[in-house]
Amino acid sequence: MKWQLLIIFAILFQGCNLFKTQDEIEQQRKEEHLRFEKKLQELKEVELKKIEEQTKIQLALLQSKKELANINKTQELKKAELQLELDKQKILLQKEQLKQEYQLKLKETEKDAVMEEKLYIVLLIALLILTISFFTYYYFKKRREDKLMAYNDNLKKYFHQKENEARLQIAEKILDTINSGHLDKEQENQLIRALSGATTQQETTPQEEIPQIEEKKFIEIEHK
Repeated sequence: MKWQLLIIFAILFQGCNLFKTQDEIEQQRKEEHLRFEKKLQELKEVELKKIEEQTKIQLALLQSKKELANINKTQELKKAELQLELDKQKILLQKEQLKQEYQLKLKETEKDAVMEEKLYIVLLIALLILTISFFTYYYFKKRREDKLMAYNDNLKKYFHQKENEARLQIAEKILDTINSGHLDKEQENQLIRALSGATTQQETTPQEEIPQIEEKKFIEIEHK
């Protein structure tokens, strides 16, 4: 638009130059040329200033965008750092919870192990007491049976001896009676048969017929 105005002014000046001399026209042209050059220079300077201003504005915009990007980047970085810190705290919290759960389970396991160990000890002691009681009972029972058997053997021998002594006394009396001569032949034969029968009975008497002492009486006699 400005260039068009300059062209219009130039045409008008040329129209006015029809009534001037050649020198004047030449001088006017030089002046117009100078003015044109000056005006053109001014326009160039204005354009350059505008370009510089626009460049400065663009640079300022770029700088603002850059600063804004840096701010956004800083904010994003801070946000990322904050999120990272939150994740870190969350992981630490989970780790602490897992640690507490592990310690609790460990305590429960140790408690169960102690209870199980105590139970094993109690069972072992009970088994030991039962074993000792059994062998003690067996020992005293065997000892009592051995004593009872020995006492019965002695008692058998005692009764057998007493019986032999009694039979011997009876035989001596029978012999004394026979030797006295107061009996007839038949009575002597009867006494001889009785003596022979007693001797035979003594030899064939089984040991089971010898009285056996009862265990209760043996215990009473043993305590006496």
